[in-house]
Amino acid sequence: MQAAITQRGEPNLLRARFATSQGSLPLWQIAENAFNSIEADKTTGLVAVGGTPEDARVDWVFADHVQKAGFCLMPSLLRLQAAQILANLFSAIDDAVRARDYQSIAERIRASLVSTFYVPLGQVNGQDTGLLLSATRRGRKEDVWASAYALVLQALPSDIGNAVARHLDQLYKAGGLTLQGYVRALPPSGSYGGYWEATTDAPDEGENGGYWGFPVGWLAVAIAQTDRPAAIQILQQYTDSLEKELSSGAPWEWRSGKAAFGSRCLLSVACPAESVLEALTGSLAN
Repeated sequence: MQAAITQRGEPNLLRARFATSQGSLPLWQIAENAFNSIEADKTTGLVAVGGTPEDARVDWVFADHVQKAGFCLMPSLLRLQAAQILANLFSAIDDAVRARDYQSIAERIRASLVSTFYVPLGQVNGQDTGLLLSATRRGRKEDVWASAYALVLQALPSDIGNAVARHLDQLYKAGGLTLQGYVRALPPSGSYGGYWEATTDAPDEGENGGYWGFPVGWLAVAIAQTDRPAAIQILQQYTDSLEKELSSGAPWEWRSGKAAFGSRCLLSVACPAESVLEALTGSLAN
């Protein structure tokens, strides 16, 4: 839809009406209602989940077996991306007021990410490194997938983004973060890694230490920011694995060290391919 409206010059699509449970609504209203259905902090624009650890709940679809509380990184990044898209769409139909409002939301979220989620880790070889937390109350772990996605979106200041990219590169080179290219949600060890404290998945299973295909492109794009050869190596390991196991069910949704699960998972190919393509064309952040 975004491409049709902003690139191919079809703004009337956003005004087209569709039947909904609330009656016939223009597409822009449906998109706006969806955006506003997610609870967010009015000051920062960040997505808040649960008031206390006891109120913890799921924050996004690929952590639906994990309970978190506080401000949460991944849904905040998705809200940032959605706000930027809506700003572009409303600008394309000359709705300057709504375009400005959504651009303001995107800017507030962007300005709040570092102070809320960033943890500096000091210097390695004279260069800063740091990580991004998944949540601020329950789930205060290093979120590898969301950290990589933040870099894909170019959501961080360049110095902070480079520090996070260097750290992800170090995790990758230390071993255990990837398995045949598939990527773990948390570092395999350390005070911010290991396993989630509240999850229905056993250790080294599913979202709690399993290795997933959909974020491979995110990690490669993120690491390429400071170490292009390592990024290419990740993609090569993944494509080699797909080719080797194609006849037995690859691409898999996720895998452990013992088995692979979710055969012929289209997302495990489509998402990495899209991530790399978007990075090459520079269109995702715009």
